Amino acid sequence: MLLCKKSQGEISNENMVKLLSSSKICFNMTLPGNQKLDTISYRILEAFACKGFVISDYCPTLIENFGDAIVTAKSKRELKKKVKYYIKHQSKIGRAVQQECRD
Repeated sequence: MLLCKKSQGEISNENMVKLLSSSKICFNMTLPGNQKLDTISYRILEAFACKGFVISDYCPTLIENFGDAIVTAKSKRELKKKVKYYIKHQSKIGRAVQQECRD
């Protein structure tokens, strides 16, 4: 099921759980105005609750709170590189998800 086509920009909580649970990689990109606040997006917590693997833009608070359980990127180039790496090395995704569930 392609939820993005079905949802038209809006998605129910039930479908959000399905989407996050079935995604190989859950992306989090912080809105430019919120980057200065150094906060944790609710979307990251939702993805972790669904045992999702998260790649986010860099934020010191993420590293302080989640350590190796989250992957961050400081640029578009780094993001592309990490996505390619984790798609190719999916066993590393499983280990990161297990780490976040233990913590």
